[in-house]
Amino acid sequence: DSEQNAVDLAAVLDYSQMTALLAPRAALLTYNFRDNCCFKADHALPALVGAAEPIYRLYGKPERLRTHVNHDPGNHNYGLDNRQQFYAMLKDFFFPGRADVTATEIPSEKEVKTADELRVGVPADNANFNLLARRLAVSLPRDAAVPSAPAELAAWQGQRRPLLQEIVHAHDWDVADMAVEAEKVGPWNEVGYWLRIGGLWTVSAVELAPPNPKGTFILLADGGRTKTAEVVSGLLKGGHRVVAVDLFYFGESKIRLHPDLFAIAVSSVGERPLGIQSSQLAAVARWVNKKYGAPPQVGALGPRSSLIATVAAGLEPTAIAELVLHEPLGSLKEVIEHDMSLEQAPELFCFGLLERFDVPQLYELVSPRPIRRGGNSFNFYLAH
Repeated sequence: DSEQNAVDLAAVLDYSQMTALLAPRAALLTYNFRDNCCFKADHALPALVGAAEPIYRLYGKPERLRTHVNHDPGNHNYGLDNRQQFYAMLKDFFFPGRADVTATEIPSEKEVKTADELRVGVPADNANFNLLARRLAVSLPRDAAVPSAPAELAAWQGQRRPLLQEIVHAHDWDVADMAVEAEKVGPWNEVGYWLRIGGLWTVSAVELAPPNPKGTFILLADGGRTKTAEVVSGLLKGGHRVVAVDLFYFGESKIRLHPDLFAIAVSSVGERPLGIQSSQLAAVARWVNKKYGAPPQVGALGPRSSLIATVAAGLEPTAIAELVLHEPLGSLKEVIEHDMSLEQAPELFCFGLLERFDVPQLYELVSPRPIRRGGNSFNFYLAH
């Protein structure tokens, strides 16, 4: 849940520290023995008690930290047993001298209203999160103007590149490559790689090359590298070497189960999916540049890959020669306008990015290197 893993929260503290911060105030930690949703008592409770109990003892108030494990019914509930534990806390710490206050729940069945009785409706024009976001986005990004004079543009880029790096939490990673297979595919030479990036991430890549290639294309796609066969074939016929790579969240590097929850967790510990992906791509570009002595072109198929490529080129001013973007976003505001979800595109939900950059400003960070974009971006290369 996003409210339990706020952006950057776990980079500062975790729930064990937050529980310890309650000391010396009275606290009751209630868990269910067989919770069939989440937070089972044997998993969640020991870490909190282990962190908080010593702090309560330092204050001389160990009795103010209480725990309760519910066994009846023991599932995901806040039933009678759990409620009466709460009532006991209220009695002991707020009404200790009141004999008329007990921990026993009073009958209240007749007071419970039906769903129809509770339904009050909302105004027809009631705002929702999407509408609020649209209104807030109207004035974004801040300081959107980009100077046109070459010297002023260069100075602007020098100021904005560190800002983009800070927002996406980019990394300056290196690459250790391991060739895992090599074969001849028709007239093309093919080598499969595991690329170990920054000593942290392993991404899969395949390099295909004609005899005497005239340059290198790094290719990434929203559908993963297995969906790029037609474009790869056209680039090879045009004399280009192609390195097709699956970055974090794509193809073989895709998170199979609950990718949105993983993205939330990544952001909570101080990373950003977009920062990880663009840093991976920049590292691969530097690897190709060093290996073949010339900066590669980067091709991206789809709006997600196009944003990653644009950010990577904005962060990496020398190792990427050109961008070719197929169906890129025209604006980051499209994420809001199309009411997209985190599960659909985790990297498009980068905290703070739209506040300072939209797509036009990101393109200016890539300038003066060429950017070809649109639905037919690759036609030039496929035709040559």
